[in-house]
Amino acid sequence: MNRIALPRSRLLLFGVPIVVLLVIAVAAIGIARSGGGTSSAKMAGSPTASSAGLLNEGIDKQQQLDPSLLAARQSASGISGTNPNAPVPGAGTGDHLIIPSINVNAVLSMRVVTAAADGTTEMANPDGPNDVVWYDFSAFPGLGGRPGVGGNTVLSGHVDYHDYGPAVFWDLGKLTEGSQITIQLSDGTSYNYSVQWNRVVDPASTSWNDIVASTPQESLTMITCAGTFDSSTRSYDQRRVVWAVRTS
Repeated sequence: MNRIALPRSRLLLFGVPIVVLLVIAVAAIGIARSGGGTSSAKMAGSPTASSAGLLNEGIDKQQQLDPSLLAARQSASGISGTNPNAPVPGAGTGDHLIIPSINVNAVLSMRVVTAAADGTTEMANPDGPNDVVWYDFSAFPGLGGRPGVGGNTVLSGHVDYHDYGPAVFWDLGKLTEGSQITIQLSDGTSYNYSVQWNRVVDPASTSWNDIVASTPQESLTMITCAGTFDSSTRSYDQRRVVWAVRTS
């Protein structure tokens, strides 16, 4: 299948550009997968205003995200999306992320991922220490997803916050295989997920398109900061990624 490559755009999250290569393939637009860089982000809620630098965790090789774990998501068992009319998370009020094992019950907000004229594609940071963002990737077929509809629901939250302390995803690193997660939407429906793995990635060398890519079964990806705080860049040097599949 012939592809015509369009100009690259950088997908930015927590100060890290995630390179997105748009392609055209036989009357369909998709996203080709490529790595990310390390230049600073231009987005709302930049790390210079949010990172507190409280976290300092050693990351061993066993915690690193192996590419095979991403590839395995395409064949993992789970529930396919069943409700195309499910509410859009964070579009209104009453949507929550609930993780009982780490005492999280957070309101969801929504950010639409769009391409800007300067070539950047922004995954805007959460607004504050208790904000959890759901990203609407509808402009980029092949990326993201939505509870009840299908694909890979992508969320992010801060691990800590300036003049606040530990934030909503402070204990995300404690989640283990089998940990339970619920997304509760404003129409009263609940979508339950079970953690499959919890890993740390180097944001400078990671294929972020693979991380936020849609999956055949309905799944959930949560992202926050990890590793060691760099005072010169006011940002952490690693990112934590938790992946779960829908169970009910």
